[in-house]
Amino acid sequence: MATLTTPEGSYRCIVTTGYFSNQLKLYWTTDPVGKWTDKAMIHSRVIGGTSGHVFDIQITDLNNDGNPDFLVTTNGNNDAAVYAFEVPRDFRTDNFVKHILMSGFHTGGFLPGSGAPGSAQVIKDTNYYENE
Repeated sequence: MATLTTPEGSYRCIVTTGYFSNQLKLYWTTDPVGKWTDKAMIHSRVIGGTSGHVFDIQITDLNNDGNPDFLVTTNGNNDAAVYAFEVPRDFRTDNFVKHILMSGFHTGGFLPGSGAPGSAQVIKDTNYYENE
């Protein structure tokens, strides 16, 4: 879950990894009090640009610009990768800028999901930022 902003305000969102659908999907509600009980007020969109089975996501500010980014891992026999997606000004309609951080991972087993690259995890070195 994340709170994402638009020019009209903030929305409570759910970002999902569709392992078997190969989709990264974003849901939000337009309910005035943020409830998820009225299906007519729940909206979604697919964030494109990944290959393989979307395995994991971490929502964090990867580039220290004050805005959230999505760190996404995918898994597959030949196309496992790590991506960064910059959340646009209006996540509902604008394009997410995709960066391939690393690709070419090979799984450790025969079936997708049995290996690399694994879960999305950011580890920030606080000493690095203090010395900038």
